[in-house]
Amino acid sequence: MSEGNESLFRKIKERIGSFVEVRTIDDRVIVGKLASFNPEDGSILIEKAIEKNRKIPSVYISGVAVAQINFFEKGNEEEQIDDKVAALLKVDPTLTYEEIAKILDIPVNLAQKVVRRLMK
Repeated sequence: MSEGNESLFRKIKERIGSFVEVRTIDDRVIVGKLASFNPEDGSILIEKAIEKNRKIPSVYISGVAVAQINFFEKGNEEEQIDDKVAALLKVDPTLTYEEIAKILDIPVNLAQKVVRRLMK
């Protein structure tokens, strides 16, 4: 494994527990919490996942299928939550405030406030 790959893999492992949007080579979009990453093959495990109006407790994605991983950790806390809620609603616009709050581990009233702000 090259030094560049080791650095990349280390950075991804540091993000375990973060909210991510994963795009696969076949154009699937899955959002959820990065639970595990295997540097041997690049595979990942996403928990509290959402894909096309489906809620999935956890999903394994083979490293060869991963095209892109988007992390939502830049900006202030409010911007981060807005970005995360927007990503969830893009994948599943039918999510309830309670479901959004559970996925993101935020209070329901905050989820409601963010959704209303995004809908303006």
